[in-house]
Amino acid sequence: MNSTEFHVGLDDIDDPGGRCTTHFASLLVELLSNLSVEWLDYPNLIRLNPGIPFRTRGNGAVALRFKSNSDTISKTLPNIEQMIHDYIDDTYPNTNPGLVVIEGAISEEIRKFSQQALWRMIPI
Repeated sequence: MNSTEFHVGLDDIDDPGGRCTTHFASLLVELLSNLSVEWLDYPNLIRLNPGIPFRTRGNGAVALRFKSNSDTISKTLPNIEQMIHDYIDDTYPNTNPGLVVIEGAISEEIRKFSQQALWRMIPI
């Protein structure tokens, strides 16, 4: 099997009623582990700017890094998207889930963007 490096970012999958981005990440880790991915690191909790006024709760995101076959991940992405839709409370208007999947190395542009998100409010 030809493995490729993947980086997955999750944010804003929580709500004040109890759903949590880190809990969802644990469910995703379980799914990916069942696909026999090769983990490159532990899941990372990324503490974003806590001063953002429209954050749901603590303003944390999660990053997952692993190697896997590109076809396996391509076929799994629709399942992950459905998991997010099933997990979130869509009656809470301020939940705007984000899922980013990068195949291959992280570019310098993305590294700089992510560093700024730790301390600043960045419009996208």
